[in-house]
Amino acid sequence: WYDKRSTDLIYAIGLPQTTGYSSFFTNLGEIRNTGWEIALDLSPVSTRDFNWDIRGIYTKNRNTVEKLVTGLLRDQLGGFNWIEAGLPYGYLRGSYSARSDDGQLLINSTSGMPFLDPNQGMVGDPNADYKLGITNTFSYKGFQLNVLFDATIGGDFYSETINGMLGRGVTKDTENRERNNVISGIYGNATPVVGADGLNHYTPLLVNGKTVQNQTRVTTNDLFFTAGTGASFATNGAFEYAVFDGTVYRLREVALAYSLPAKVISKIKVSGVTVSFTGRNLWYLAPNVPKYTHFDPDINSVVGSGTQGVETGGAPSTKRYGVNLNVTF
Repeated sequence: WYDKRSTDLIYAIGLPQTTGYSSFFTNLGEIRNTGWEIALDLSPVSTRDFNWDIRGIYTKNRNTVEKLVTGLLRDQLGGFNWIEAGLPYGYLRGSYSARSDDGQLLINSTSGMPFLDPNQGMVGDPNADYKLGITNTFSYKGFQLNVLFDATIGGDFYSETINGMLGRGVTKDTENRERNNVISGIYGNATPVVGADGLNHYTPLLVNGKTVQNQTRVTTNDLFFTAGTGASFATNGAFEYAVFDGTVYRLREVALAYSLPAKVISKIKVSGVTVSFTGRNLWYLAPNVPKYTHFDPDINSVVGSGTQGVETGGAPSTKRYGVNLNVTF
């Protein structure tokens, strides 16, 4: 278990262009990381010729920005990642649909589409809830089989690729795009009002003191592509609908090796010969990503300081196979 606080972090804070400077360096604030790292080794079977060993590793980290330098409410780290006191480092910030206090979408009774909240806010945390890795090693005489399975649970990511595919109807996820749909939600008032936080927000439409369930139908095509409205679920839509849960289960690696017996290699005057076959990234399951996009949450095309969980056209993940010959003299 650990509890680490990082203070007086040097960071470049952006400035208005009217100052004549783009940024200045300052002590940013304080970031706290707490978590667990646990390793467990087991040997379920151990005989003269056959062994089965298991090694499991569990890691959980919670990241929180405790405070920022006086006068700084929030700052953009890069792309869609932000830093703000009380929130995870590098959280995803953008536009989102208006909702009632109990989480129901507020629907425009005329268009049947959700209202776009006038404000921006946190729509995702790219930091995983926890990670798990399990390695199984099977040994039989000169053979050894290693199987590595890992899982990342939680952690949100923004995907421009998924957003574009859904908005253009190129996957089976939207094959019934001419079908009529009624978005689950309640009608909202057409004019936002000032809320308790001092910001404008849409509110539920009340009839005789009760909310009204949405009954306005729209086509699936309108759901995913409504040009210029900002109210669709993909292209030109709210930022939150391009953010997905990054939970992924993966068969990371399988390696089969064979070492020649000593009595065989002694004849060729070497101390060891091992040949191995390896496959990486052989299978994965991302249950919370649109099924037919076949998107791998591990793809992170934007790399930089503070930038994580952002994909803007990265290359797809690939399976890799290899053969290795190791000769020891």
